[in-house]
Amino acid sequence: MIRIDLTQLMPGDIIALRSLTSYGKLIRAVLGSYTNHNGLAIRKEGCWYIGEAVEPISRLTTVHAYEAEVNAGAKLRVWRVPNVTPEIREQVARYFMEHLIGKKYPLSVVRLWVFRFVNSLPWEIRGDWCTRLVWDAWGTVGPEIFDRPDGKRKKNPTPRTLENRLVAGIIRDVTDQIVVSSTL
Repeated sequence: MIRIDLTQLMPGDIIALRSLTSYGKLIRAVLGSYTNHNGLAIRKEGCWYIGEAVEPISRLTTVHAYEAEVNAGAKLRVWRVPNVTPEIREQVARYFMEHLIGKKYPLSVVRLWVFRFVNSLPWEIRGDWCTRLVWDAWGTVGPEIFDRPDGKRKKNPTPRTLENRLVAGIIRDVTDQIVVSSTL
């Protein structure tokens, strides 16, 4: 049995999911990404949740729901923005709760194709999809938080964008510290 070690999870950690759903497979195929969904770790009233954009509107989902999905075969990665204070992490999580819960989920396959083949649109496409909410919450710290070392700034982030930021060293994979096997 796989579980998430809540003693190691931090507010603002990025949850990257490779789901088993047909829609998840379609997202990965269109974007050319390994993962198809992003969320944000949030602690509210002593309990852990994942802030996420899903149909019909963005919400908080229990960590236990994610554990159940992983135990059914989905793959989960946990990525962390390094070198930020606990106060900043809390600010990011609080921003998500106060400003990004209840947003309508706008993603369509057509929009995904645009993201895939028009890699760097000079304008921002309207909408509140999963990676955009994570990106915007971290953007409260500074709009440059996810800029690549070569200065590339993304206006329409996708799961593949965060994977590229992982490769660039902007975020770190801490999955091995957080996602653990348990005999319980």
